[in-house]
Amino acid sequence: LRLFVVVAMAETDGQSDAAVRQTPASRHAFVLIENPAKSTNWGPLLRCCAAFGIPIVVAVGFSKCAVQGSHGASKHVEIVAFPTHAQAIRYLREELGCTSMCGILGGYGSSYDEGGYSIWKDATSGMVHVDAKSEESTERKHPLPSYPKSFPVTRRKFSARDGGNVCFVVGKKSKGLPITLAEHCDIFCHVPHVFCGLKEDLGLENTMINAETCFSIILHHFMLWTGNVNDGTAGFVGQKYEVKKVVKGAYQDSQRAEAERQERLKQRRILEEMADDVMGAGCIGGLLGDDENVGGKGDY
Repeated sequence: LRLFVVVAMAETDGQSDAAVRQTPASRHAFVLIENPAKSTNWGPLLRCCAAFGIPIVVAVGFSKCAVQGSHGASKHVEIVAFPTHAQAIRYLREELGCTSMCGILGGYGSSYDEGGYSIWKDATSGMVHVDAKSEESTERKHPLPSYPKSFPVTRRKFSARDGGNVCFVVGKKSKGLPITLAEHCDIFCHVPHVFCGLKEDLGLENTMINAETCFSIILHHFMLWTGNVNDGTAGFVGQKYEVKKVVKGAYQDSQRAEAERQERLKQRRILEEMADDVMGAGCIGGLLGDDENVGGKGDY
């Protein structure tokens, strides 16, 4: 009997250690987006990333984007770009240690069931949506039974696997996610809210929550789930975000800033020398038409 008790306690301790290793406290978040043009504005999303301490945003497309609305927060977030989805996913999994891709589908009314909801694809727009209301079925609605379910953010089910970091897959629309991004997700998440009626032209319910608001709500729940934040007051003394100080007009890397300053000085000296050469050779007069032509008459 004593031997049995000792063995049982050993097994329990082993399970306890495994449970500790699988706690989300050590998990971190990254973001995957599509950036098809340099003019696409991701400023509000970068501001959300800076607020919740997300250091890297992986983009499929261009590394440069518009940052209106970031209010300087874009200086604290690095954008790493890849030409294809496959390369971006490989970087997230192999370099950043992401074991789960969580697609954010936006806000949906009356979708609080913690058992999750199936998703469907809009054949016209190519967007994936939460199938929260069966009466919304239209000719464009194509169920995707092979895709994972979407869970309300209150369930705090952000990962399909134990351990590893989580990548949140984000789109530009307030509802849904492009199929080109959704096909790489192994779980989905949405923000439930009060039902706001249907859009007659789209067959979808209205939402008063934009993409950045949904993203912030989900990140807040994720940080509480991982234990990386508490009541929101600790560590913030007179500052809105807990980030490193960045001088306006400069880069975080002082060496890089100094190198660029030296390069600008070098280019200025080259231009000054070229101007001196032009003045010394008398080319300015020729440009103004003071020199005579071969025929003895000026141009002007």
